[in-house]
Amino acid sequence: MLALVAASTAQLQPEALKAEDISRPNQVLKAEDISRPRVLGSNRCGGSTWVQRTARALLRAHGLVHWNGPFEFWDLIWHPNTHPWKESSSQDEFERVITMSGRNNSVLVLKVEPVAPSWAREMLRNKGAQVILTTRENPLDNLICNVKDCFDPSKSGNDWGFPVNATTGEQSSLCFGARHLPKSVAQPKVLLHTANLSAALAEYDAQLNRTVATWVQDGFASDNLPVVTLEDLSVFQYTDGLDAGSVSEVSIAAWSKVMTAFGIKPDRAIITDLLRPRAQTVPPHSTADAVYNIEEVTSELERLNRTDLLNHHAAVQ
Repeated sequence: MLALVAASTAQLQPEALKAEDISRPNQVLKAEDISRPRVLGSNRCGGSTWVQRTARALLRAHGLVHWNGPFEFWDLIWHPNTHPWKESSSQDEFERVITMSGRNNSVLVLKVEPVAPSWAREMLRNKGAQVILTTRENPLDNLICNVKDCFDPSKSGNDWGFPVNATTGEQSSLCFGARHLPKSVAQPKVLLHTANLSAALAEYDAQLNRTVATWVQDGFASDNLPVVTLEDLSVFQYTDGLDAGSVSEVSIAAWSKVMTAFGIKPDRAIITDLLRPRAQTVPPHSTADAVYNIEEVTSELERLNRTDLLNHHAAVQ
């Protein structure tokens, strides 16, 4: 039986994550702790936009002020309207942002991908950054999202598949831009090359190990790199399996882990109250909603003994 597949990030609206109405504990950090960057070590298609939005809301709910600028590393350092990409000036800009957020008594929350330059992780290490790695547990979902966004890292860029019009099956050029389509317009699907499916899944099976290795190479101890999955963070949004108004214990534990990694004592009541407005709001979807040639893919997954990948998904894209 085909099971759940990732739903749109747009289903989690910013207004559902307001922290202003949640009581704030008297949680005070020393200035040197506030100035330490909080980092989501994430890959493409890791749901980082939704994760950072929720993480920032939880920091506010716990009584902290976060820096209100961009969260993507590249957006922090590169301003195309003022100067082109220059590695030297980018290092200065990154350090300026970190220093400025600390002086403003606000916590800097940012996403850093493995493809970011080594000097960025080295600077973060020297600034005492607190890092948590976020990852998709399901490599099939990871593959689908990356192919749909045209992030396929294979040699030709489409060895693993390509996005297609959901009705006609014709190749689509929307790529990442499809995320900005109005809700009334059908999202593209992906056509996966089943001959290369095993290799593609292996690529994403190994992604977390590569990510950890990148951070360790740049000076972080592996013991100081906790990991949380997008599936656990978002499962509270699914409509099945819980009583009305309940919030998944799995998600409460996952978000508590994020707060702990960020040096914050997690408050269970605050986390529960913040998540509850979006609890059980995402209905189940079929993998067929995302894969154009689902019969061929299912057959290949059966041959690979990996049909379990049809059953465990994140509730955000």
